[in-house]
Amino acid sequence: MAKMERWMAYFSGKLDAKGKEELAMSEAAINNAYDATLTFFQTPEERLKYLNRQMAIMDYQSGMESAEKRGEERGEKRGEKRGEKRGEKRGEDRTALLFAKLHAAERDEEAFRAMTDPTLRKKLFCEFHL
Repeated sequence: MAKMERWMAYFSGKLDAKGKEELAMSEAAINNAYDATLTFFQTPEERLKYLNRQMAIMDYQSGMESAEKRGEERGEKRGEKRGEKRGEKRGEDRTALLFAKLHAAERDEEAFRAMTDPTLRKKLFCEFHL
């Protein structure tokens, strides 16, 4: 059997314990998976530890994604008026530039929607390279 076929056989659910053990002896990675499976199903305590660890990993990843999103949103809000703190002219305000470009393109209705829709505004910033 090819490597992929061995893995498919391992996960197929059609092998008995002896068949899985023989397959595990033919491939080091399958042997590691087999050992992990045995450990997982050995005792309820081990299974609970594994599940708790997996949940902790997922919680951590979710928290990191949420924090990253909040940081990006905060940065975008600060960046919408990019020249304000540097004392640049009001006409260089990123949002004002966007609305001026939309008006020039006769897209006033879209400009009004962009005032209250940050997702649309972000898309338009990209479209107009602002």
